[in-house]
Amino acid sequence: MARNSAMRLSRSGKMNKILLIVCSVFGVVILLCGGLNVSINQARTDARIYVSRNNMKQIALGLHHYHEDYGAFPPAYISDEAGQPMHSWRALILPYIVEELLYEEYRFDEPWNSEHNRALAKSHLPMCYESPFYYNTPPGYLTNYQLITGPGTAFEGSNSIQLSDIEGDASDVAILVENFDRPVLWSQPVDTSLEDFVAKKPFNGAVRNAIHVLYADGSAKRIDETIDQKELQAMPMLIK
Repeated sequence: MARNSAMRLSRSGKMNKILLIVCSVFGVVILLCGGLNVSINQARTDARIYVSRNNMKQIALGLHHYHEDYGAFPPAYISDEAGQPMHSWRALILPYIVEELLYEEYRFDEPWNSEHNRALAKSHLPMCYESPFYYNTPPGYLTNYQLITGPGTAFEGSNSIQLSDIEGDASDVAILVENFDRPVLWSQPVDTSLEDFVAKKPFNGAVRNAIHVLYADGSAKRIDETIDQKELQAMPMLIK
């Protein structure tokens, strides 16, 4: 199953950049033909929205295959002896997103920000952690794909949950968000708090005032900034 997933992820990754090129060319053709009033920028944005959604679905595959092997989702972070975040879930699922070699090079006996691990993280950004909206921009090896964490959510500190812990439909429980407000180094054990999610901070700088949200069943939806805060509060909660 993991091998089949790896093949799907690899193909999806290659298709992402192809789609960006094809959609951009399509936009130019439309302008030249004069058939529709669609700008090149609009075509590029549409393509990047699609790629970002696909990235989140690849991450979902990684989370679910981790669950298959370990009987639970990875925790938001692994803590050290003092209880401080030491490693991110993004490092834990590397073998499930076609990054086996990176996983082998990463040193889990050292903190995420050790000289070795920080240099490693800055040498390579896993494809599905790379936002298509950050091409050729300063974030570099930063990612804006972050779990929603906090009391009552699926990812509370260093605790792990099973799908069976979710009361009701997994498609109703939001677990991951596209946070435009604060991208982080992909290996850094930092995510989006429930408070920041409800305060709509991930929308800051979002394209077309909307962001993607990933649900526990692996589906991804795009939500608009006009969404009610009470609805945002309920979205990540295990018990509705």
